[in-house]
Amino acid sequence: MNEAAEQQSPPIALVSEDWPKGTRQERNLLISVERGVLLRVEAAAILLGIGRTKMYDLIGRGHVRVVRIGRRTLVHRDDLERFAREQRAREGDVGQTWPDRDEDMS
Repeated sequence: MNEAAEQQSPPIALVSEDWPKGTRQERNLLISVERGVLLRVEAAAILLGIGRTKMYDLIGRGHVRVVRIGRRTLVHRDDLERFAREQRAREGDVGQTWPDRDEDMS
């Protein structure tokens, strides 16, 4: 390689510059939301715009399917999108009403 070609190469960005700021746990959550196929429950809740407790409630009642790997509970992105589409169809594009704990979605 000649000197001119080496000088024209763009500098390699350090990984730390591209990473979001915050704790390691916060960074992992953001990366999971952005790139992940299997999402942590917290990341899935963020994508739906709901809280973590409501997400666990939907999972517990069988409305959102999960994958368990060891002690981790993960939500496949496709299952999350399927749930959102079903909710939209159920509400007729007018708005979303999330079921209460005592209300059945069937």
